[in-house]
Amino acid sequence: MSIFSATPDKFPLNVSLKTRPVSFSLKTDLAQAIPTVILSLVWTILGTSLLYAWADPLSAWPGDDVATRALALLALLLFLVFCVGGWLWPAANEALRKVDVEIDDTTVHVKSADLLGRRAWSKPLSDYDGLLIENWGTRSVGNDKIAIAAVVLKHRDDRCTIPLVIDGALRVKAPAARRKAEQLGLTLLADTIAAPDGTPLAGNRIVVNGFQALKVKVLYALVSLGGLAGAGWLAILAHQQSDPTLLAASIAALALAAAMHLFASHYVTAMSREASTLVIETAAFLAPAHRIPRSAVVSVDYREGRSTPGMVQSVHAPWVKVRVSGYRLPFIVDMQSDFVDEAALQSLSKPAE
Repeated sequence: MSIFSATPDKFPLNVSLKTRPVSFSLKTDLAQAIPTVILSLVWTILGTSLLYAWADPLSAWPGDDVATRALALLALLLFLVFCVGGWLWPAANEALRKVDVEIDDTTVHVKSADLLGRRAWSKPLSDYDGLLIENWGTRSVGNDKIAIAAVVLKHRDDRCTIPLVIDGALRVKAPAARRKAEQLGLTLLADTIAAPDGTPLAGNRIVVNGFQALKVKVLYALVSLGGLAGAGWLAILAHQQSDPTLLAASIAALALAAAMHLFASHYVTAMSREASTLVIETAAFLAPAHRIPRSAVVSVDYREGRSTPGMVQSVHAPWVKVRVSGYRLPFIVDMQSDFVDEAALQSLSKPAE
């Protein structure tokens, strides 16, 4: 992961390379970083408190089962380490991070400062492979969600990769990136936008959904397994106790699992076009892929996904509803996916040429 991978949401960082030396700074926007740190702290405290209240490892248990209490305490400590290491520390580190870059005729000089202290390193410009246009997913900019791409100075060691231009994905074009490469005496490695791992996205890709899809799949697994297990357990209790309330609760748990499966089976994780066929992959564990005729697309409708005015926590989660003939429910394209070719997506609502 590049040390520049979480550059501020404010953009563009459009570095002029017409003259050298070139110097610029990457610094986090505190107005957006501080709320992230606070939320990370809140979730860390809340999650740890709930786990402690549930396990209560320090109080006497029936039979004084020392092994069970020790296991509960270990689970609590591991969860706390995970929260601090996975959420709180990275958020605080990012809030205080600043990176200064200077590029002269032969060398790239970098100075960085964060919670771990100050570091400095240099790399010969000749060590860099060239420039690459990378997809950086969707970022929050004010109340809007915007697909971001960056022209990066690509090094074989991702820690040394440097962004030179950050802008809306639709505004980052290959000719401009090629001019940047020529100014540095390097080459443009690919004319098309690339995934964060450097793999070029083929022209037939319409949607690439990685991180958001992962969250949906995790939630899908938890709700499905929990719902099915809970429904079975409640059904057994209802049978043993002849309690209609427990039977109703069992049915409700089963309905929740079914509803989650229905949502996951229509949540798009990838979409591509092959000749006259549209390939749609979903978050469902069973039969996730669908191959449908391009002509089967009935409509493509954009939904803003904003919270009502006056709410304490503002929400903006735009999505696109793709209705397909032969499917009762529409497919859902999350506009916060890693990559969405909006023009190609919108063109699906028009008759195929």
